[in-house]
Amino acid sequence: MQIQAVKGSIALDDAHSVRSILSAYEEITLIEGATQNSSIVHFRLYNNEFVLFCPDRADPSSKASIYILNESSFNYPHIMLNGVEVNDNLGLPKGKYRSICLFEAGSMIFSMQSYEEKIIDAIERLISLLSLTPLEIEKELQKEFLFYWDSAASGEVIDLYLGSYEKFTMLDYYQNQKNVRCVKPDLQLNDIDEYKSGRRVWQKRIDIISFYIPILDNRGIIPPNKDHHWKISEITELIFGKKISHISTSTLQEMKDTIVEKSTIIIVFGLTTDIATISFTVKIKCRNSNQKSLLQKILEDATEVEELHSIRRDYFSLNKNIGNESDMLGKKTLLVGAGSLGSYVANELVRNGMNNLTIYDGDILSIENIMRWSYGGLWVGHNKANVLKIALESFHPEVHITAYDHNIDRKLLISELENAGLIIFTVGSSDTQLKLNEVLKENGCNVPVLYVWLEAGGEYSHILKIDYNEDGCFECLYTDYNGEILNNKANIESAQAVEISTIHNGCGGTRVAYGTSVLLRTVSALLNVMREIYKGEMKSNCLVNISSGETNNLGSDFSEKECKCCGKADPI
Repeated sequence: MQIQAVKGSIALDDAHSVRSILSAYEEITLIEGATQNSSIVHFRLYNNEFVLFCPDRADPSSKASIYILNESSFNYPHIMLNGVEVNDNLGLPKGKYRSICLFEAGSMIFSMQSYEEKIIDAIERLISLLSLTPLEIEKELQKEFLFYWDSAASGEVIDLYLGSYEKFTMLDYYQNQKNVRCVKPDLQLNDIDEYKSGRRVWQKRIDIISFYIPILDNRGIIPPNKDHHWKISEITELIFGKKISHISTSTLQEMKDTIVEKSTIIIVFGLTTDIATISFTVKIKCRNSNQKSLLQKILEDATEVEELHSIRRDYFSLNKNIGNESDMLGKKTLLVGAGSLGSYVANELVRNGMNNLTIYDGDILSIENIMRWSYGGLWVGHNKANVLKIALESFHPEVHITAYDHNIDRKLLISELENAGLIIFTVGSSDTQLKLNEVLKENGCNVPVLYVWLEAGGEYSHILKIDYNEDGCFECLYTDYNGEILNNKANIESAQAVEISTIHNGCGGTRVAYGTSVLLRTVSALLNVMREIYKGEMKSNCLVNISSGETNNLGSDFSEKECKCCGKADPI
């Protein structure tokens, strides 16, 4: 927080207007003579002194700011903890200034308010803030709980991997040269068993024991502050309160049943406030390592408590924070094809809550691929599926990729059906798609299948959603109403347009000239289709056409009753 002397002054009529506004409030008393600057108003409200910094009339986006003066009390919401000492040199009232947060970031468009409205709005918000009931104060402090907690916390930062678990549990405590982790036991981290120079990177500490304890009743829980740390009494009240049962009876019983013989205990509390569930961590020092129940250890042997910095880093929490659906978390997805489109699909699947992928692709990344391959040119000469495994697993330790450096075949696809919850094809070969489509139909595939492809011209793309228990399959796109095989009738691009966009390379093959825009819009449409599937909003099979201008769901009209794979015609 910086406070600088205000250069110049506002017009006299503005200064008169501001003082007239404040004088209209019976609760406010103007303090004269403290400053000669007419853009600053010094006043008293509810036995506290405040300084109002007026908005800049020349800047429509500016706002009025208010500071509390010479008030060191920590336990009032939205009054910033750190203060700035101001002397006579700045031409301001002397004392310690602490900023007051009156506006939530991004919640106001100040350019739409008049100068007078900005003053009135700031004063009304200040009066409303200072008029909170004790219960409202408690709720507001809990909204800013981690802000206050972090101001009091010290020591190392603990990374928390808790998942969606909301019950009492013992956590695994790991440490490397720089970081500390508390991990829910059934969360599998892809780097936890790594070795470097013959030594495990992550060491499991056996001298420290850690637990997660959910708090069900948040009444009366006030965060600490750098000037007011929690003591053992706050911890015992939280766990074994006489007036309020903050934890459940089952949690209390489990604490009685859990035997501890350590002198250092780490506890991660989960606190549900009006706006979110937050986690905060304490280190409890005990006078000895005698064997007792966890509850007895805290009530009888605890001598010291230290607030610790901790950060939720688990995949569930990160997805929840940005509004990702949790339906895909932990479900295994089979991705066939890791080329240009497949690389973008894999990347976005992981970023949208899918952390268990199996990828098949026998192709090698070449220099011609890198401009439209999601991970660039660092991996030229390496298998695409293996590269995706390395890149995606480095994205987050809870991401698990099974990569195969060869193409999938009939036998492999049948074996994958046992575990896959979703199958996505992003291969460019129609022959491959037709062949595997038949395998899925014959073997009674019971999971959603998505065929995703770009047309040869690189302008249009398509998504075919198939449930093999319903009418329609991929071969329907190649079948007329008589069951005769023809070219893919879903394609929109003309043969001439395809030829114009094709780059021929002699016997080395051909490439289609297209950029990444078609890849991005196709992946975006795919994510929307998947979201509808997992929400149960897309039950019928459908064909989705995607162009630069629009995305059209054509429904199940593509289905041909005489298709030799899924229709009524006799197989050849």
